[in-house]
Order: sequence, then structure tokens, then C-alpha cells
Amino acid sequence: MIFLMLYVLCLWGFIALASYYEKHQSQIYQKNLSDRTAKFAVFIGYILLIIALLLAIIVLRPSIGISYWFGILTLAGLTVGWTLTYHAPRFFKVMAALSLGSMFTILMLALA
Repeated sequence: MIFLMLYVLCLWGFIALASYYEKHQSQIYQKNLSDRTAKFAVFIGYILLIIALLLAIIVLRPSIGISYWFGILTLAGLTVGWTLTYHAPRFFKVMAALSLGSMFTILMLALA
């Protein structure tokens, strides 16, 4: 369950970080964002990644949590990169499906 929570946080953190670059802005939003909005997106991205790291450290202990976090960072980064490369027109649909699927699984595991 912690894996899916960390994955969603890292996924949206990387989406926010990708929103800083003009090329990705046009892929994700079909327009360019203002400089202030782009800088805010970077700030939010880093905050989400730090929250994921702290959550991993608290729940899994520092030695395992940091390793786990790096593995999830890799998976989330590959997911965002792959989606921007091959499925840019459907970017939000793919990300929403991954996020909702993860949240639904977390809910089912919590209720079980």
C-alpha cells in the first residue's frame, strides 16, 4: 500500500517538474505557462517528492525508506517520460488512469 501512495506522489511531483519546460508545457497543456506559474509548478514538484521521501522514511525506517524511494522515483520518472514521449496527446488521461487505479487499489487494500 505504501508503494502506491509513494508512486502517486512521485508521479505528480515529476509531472509538476516537467511543467517547467516549455516543450513539455505545450505537450501537457497545449499552451505555454507564465514564468510565475512554471516556477510554482517546480516548487510543488519538489514539495511532493520531499513529502514522498519523508513518508517513506517514517513508514519504512531510513535505511529501507530511502532505497524504496529511489526505486519509486525511477519508476515514476520512467512513467512520465514514456507518457510524454509516446502518448503526449492523451497525457492527462493516462496519468489520471494510473492515479485513480492506484488510489482505488489503496482503498481496496485499506478496507480488506
